[in-house]
Amino acid sequence: MPELSGICVHVASEQGELQDLKVTYENEYTVSCYIESVVGAQFLVDYCIDPELDEDVTVKTAVDGTDHDYTLDRSNDRDGRIHHVEGRLERGGVLRPFCFAPLTQIDEEDGDMDMDFEQREDVLSSLGTIELIVRRCAYRGHVDGDLDRLGHETNSKVREKDLKLGDHMSHVAGLSPPKKTRKVSLHSVIETDTLQHPYARFIFRYRSRSNLESLSVVDAPVADVLFFEQAARRLSYLHMNGEISDYDYENASKNLSTMGIDDMVWT
Repeated sequence: MPELSGICVHVASEQGELQDLKVTYENEYTVSCYIESVVGAQFLVDYCIDPELDEDVTVKTAVDGTDHDYTLDRSNDRDGRIHHVEGRLERGGVLRPFCFAPLTQIDEEDGDMDMDFEQREDVLSSLGTIELIVRRCAYRGHVDGDLDRLGHETNSKVREKDLKLGDHMSHVAGLSPPKKTRKVSLHSVIETDTLQHPYARFIFRYRSRSNLESLSVVDAPVADVLFFEQAARRLSYLHMNGEISDYDYENASKNLSTMGIDDMVWT
């Protein structure tokens, strides 16, 4: 679980906490890592703030570059408990749970041609990320009203050409069907940390297992050495009994070597 400035964060699915892979402290206020994701699985973001932090903070959760949750955490209410961000809260106390969704590749003519290269690059750089950003703030008071959110969806369509700019993307994070939850309270604050230099930023880059292997974040499955040893012995037996030629034996031995038996003695 990544930890920074007295704050711990992790992402969990129905199967439990997702393992943090290749954790990197990019600077004094940013830590990033990879997690394995599966299309169709719902997920949530858990965080815990050390009660020793004696300042009020805002906690923003963004998925694929879209803000979905914005919470005030007051120092006088802080007790070290774990907070759960399950999805996007909308008007009327409606919750849209997070889930990993398919990524749709579209043709060149179907894309948004109004975006220039840098704009598309910014959009793609935020795809495949779950971010939690903490900023210190000064509390101003309670505000009457309701959330001004009308069910904004994350973008699941990317042009095939633009996808090459991404980091081995295969799916995105979307929103599940709505369910009723509690109505939230609104507050007014003045943030003393900037978005460019927050108190703490946690970035989780979610990828499929195969893409994590392509990125060398996790090891690819190791070949079954026992299978290759048995194949090598069988090959040697056939050669010694004259059932295959020297030429075929040499070529087959080379093929086995490329599959993981580099130092095998063919006897």
